[in-house]
Amino acid sequence: MKTIENLRICLLSPSRWRYTKRLVDGLCALNQRVFVFVDKRKSSDIRNIKYPKCSVKQSWRQNALLPWYLIKLPLDIIKVQPHIVHIQFEYLVFGRLFISIFFPLLLLLLRLIRTATDFRIVLTMHSLIPLDKVKSFERNLLLPYTKMVVRLSDKVIVHTKLAKEVLVKTYGVDENKLDIIPHGVETRFPSIHIQKIKEKLNLNGKKTVLHFGIIRTSKGLNKLLSAFKKVLCAHPNVSLLIVGWFHEYLTSLEMRKIFSSIETNDALKKHVKALIGYVPEDKLYQIISSSNVICLPYTENYVVGVSGAVADIVMWGKPVVVTECIKFLEFKRFPNVIFTPDDEESLADTLIKTLKKSVRTNLDAAHLGKCSWDAVAEKTLSCYHTILSREDHPQ
Repeated sequence: MKTIENLRICLLSPSRWRYTKRLVDGLCALNQRVFVFVDKRKSSDIRNIKYPKCSVKQSWRQNALLPWYLIKLPLDIIKVQPHIVHIQFEYLVFGRLFISIFFPLLLLLLRLIRTATDFRIVLTMHSLIPLDKVKSFERNLLLPYTKMVVRLSDKVIVHTKLAKEVLVKTYGVDENKLDIIPHGVETRFPSIHIQKIKEKLNLNGKKTVLHFGIIRTSKGLNKLLSAFKKVLCAHPNVSLLIVGWFHEYLTSLEMRKIFSSIETNDALKKHVKALIGYVPEDKLYQIISSSNVICLPYTENYVVGVSGAVADIVMWGKPVVVTECIKFLEFKRFPNVIFTPDDEESLADTLIKTLKKSVRTNLDAAHLGKCSWDAVAEKTLSCYHTILSREDHPQ
C-alpha cells in the first residue's frame, strides 16, 4: 500500500480515557483525522475533545446484558472507512468477564469486514498478566485468550521491555508483531491559584497527602489509612484527601470495609476528606496542585504495565510516594518518585520524612526522556505507516 499522508484513524477506547485523550491531542497536532468511539458512560473528559479533525461517538454501553459492541462497533467502523483501527486493551476491556470474553470475536469480525474497507488493527496492551503469577485454571484461560487477541491484530503496542519479554517468553508471541512505545508523560499543566483551591477544599493552612484514582482494594487505601494514623502523631496538622470513584466490580461490603476505619477513628474522621465520584481533568489538576505529597501504595504486584496516574502527575515535581510495584518501575529515573516497602510501618515512616521536606523538584527534559505525548504520538503514527506499507498483511 502506498504511503498515506493524512490517515483516517479510528480509536476504540473502552478504558484508558486519559491515555486516549492525550494520544488524540498528539495525532490531531500531526494533522490526522481521528474518530473516537467510547461507551455511553456520561462522565468522561474524552467526550469534551474538540478538534476540527476529530469526532467522538458514544457507540456502545459497557456492561450491557449482552455484548452488543460486537454489532455496534463493526457498523460504526464501516461508516468511517478508516485506515487504522486502534484499540486500547485491558483484559476486562468491555466490562464483566461474560461480556469481555467475546473480544476476540470482535477482532475476527473486524478482519472479515476489512475485505470491503482495507484497514489495519492495532492493539495497545496496557496491562499483562504473567502466567506464572496465576492459578492453573486462570492460566488455561489467559494463554489461549491472549494468544488469540495478539494473533488477530496486525500490530501490538506495549509500553515496556518487560511487557514485550512476557509476551514473547511466556505467551510465545512473535516479537516482530510487537512495538515498544512508552506511556506518555504529561508536561502541560494549567496555571492554578493554589491558595484559592486550598480554601475551597477547606484545607487552608494544612499540608495535604493526596490519594487519587479508581478506588479498589488493590490500590492500598486500607494500608494508607492505617499508616496515616502514625503520620498524624508526627504531623498533627496534615490532611489526607481521597479523590476518585469506586471500581465497578467492588462490592458494597468491600466499599464499607475500605471506609470503616475512618468512621471508627476520631482522628481519621477529622483529618481525612473524601471526594467520591468521577473528577474532571481540570478539577483534578487543581487538587493535585494544592497537595504536598501524593501517595499511591498499590498492593497488586503481578500485573505488568505502567501507572497512568503517575504518568499524569510526575512532571509536576511534587513528591510521589509509591510502593515497589511493577507499574511504577518505569518512573525510577524521576527523583521526586519515592519508593517504599509496602508494609504500613515503612509507608508511615516514608510519608513522615517526605512531609518534613515536601519540596517540589524541578524536572527538565532529561528526566522526560522520550516519553512526552508529542513523541508518543509521532511514534504511534510511525507504527501506523509501517504496517500500512506492508504488502503481506493477513486478511
